[in-house]
Amino acid sequence: MSTNFNVKCLDIIVGVMKSRRLEWAGRGVKMSRERWPKIAMDTIPAGKRPAGRPRKRWIDGVKEHLQLLGAWEEWQQTANNRKE
Repeated sequence: MSTNFNVKCLDIIVGVMKSRRLEWAGRGVKMSRERWPKIAMDTIPAGKRPAGRPRKRWIDGVKEHLQLLGAWEEWQQTANNRKE
């Protein structure tokens, strides 16, 4: 009983986190290029990277989630065209 409850709660929490992450990413996409959050979101660090797989950036997780839903390009266009 407790295990089923924990799994359901975890599913709800993950769903809320994904939707909030998309909301914040949409705000970042709409920002002008001079704003620090936009700069941080678009920057690829310079210099030599350590051996192994590159670290995943926050926006990479957003992109991966939206690509699974088949909505990456549409989402970017919608966020850029919004009048706020």
